[in-house]
Amino acid sequence: MGDLALMYRKTISDIAYLFSTTTDARSIRDPDLLWRGWGWECDYEPLAAFRNPLSLEDMQRDPGLVEWSPLNGNFHRQVFRIQSAHWECLTTLLARQNAGFRETVADHLALPLPKRLSEAQVQSRLAANPRLLRQAGYNLELHQDAELTDTGTEVRCWGHDARIDLLCRDRSDGAFVVVELKVVPADRTTLAQVLGYMGWVRDELAHGAPVRGLVISRGAAPGFYSSLAFCRNVEQVDLERVIPNA
Repeated sequence: MGDLALMYRKTISDIAYLFSTTTDARSIRDPDLLWRGWGWECDYEPLAAFRNPLSLEDMQRDPGLVEWSPLNGNFHRQVFRIQSAHWECLTTLLARQNAGFRETVADHLALPLPKRLSEAQVQSRLAANPRLLRQAGYNLELHQDAELTDTGTEVRCWGHDARIDLLCRDRSDGAFVVVELKVVPADRTTLAQVLGYMGWVRDELAHGAPVRGLVISRGAAPGFYSSLAFCRNVEQVDLERVIPNA
């Protein structure tokens, strides 16, 4: 979030827009976009539409961009990371042709990024108010054992050297729900964690009750969803759906 991006228009062969990302990258689930080769997406806002776009010919003439691989490859991929030396060349060319461009970039970089919640803060908010999960379609309450020694947070899986972030019960059918929290994209390791915790709950606590898993994360890596498709009792929901602007 907060990164700057230049848009290259392949049909016209120029760089005409400057954008700022307003969210972290998240994985794409749309099959049509995945088929087209897009694996990630993010929200963004426009910062500048250049009155004088930077043409392909201008970039090719600049000595500082001679070894820039996207330019040499005619921008055949969708997204490229721009190294600082090449960024300086591009912004210098744009500044020569567009008054106020450097000021726009400087003003943007001076803005403080919004502070993100830590995993512990997310856990604390959901433990204090499980009803936040209703925004994502889950009607859960924290699990408590008969002796009231287990409050549903940081539940220790004895013999596994691990703790469950949140252990809940589904109000609709009494199922146990293992909630794993991530403030980063979930991956296959996350899924393995949840499945391990679910096995422990089934063996030690459930006594025949259903056991499900819920991953709350900032999106997920593409490999996570391909694995999740084989786990019918585990679901994933984006953190923003549960705690907006987290």
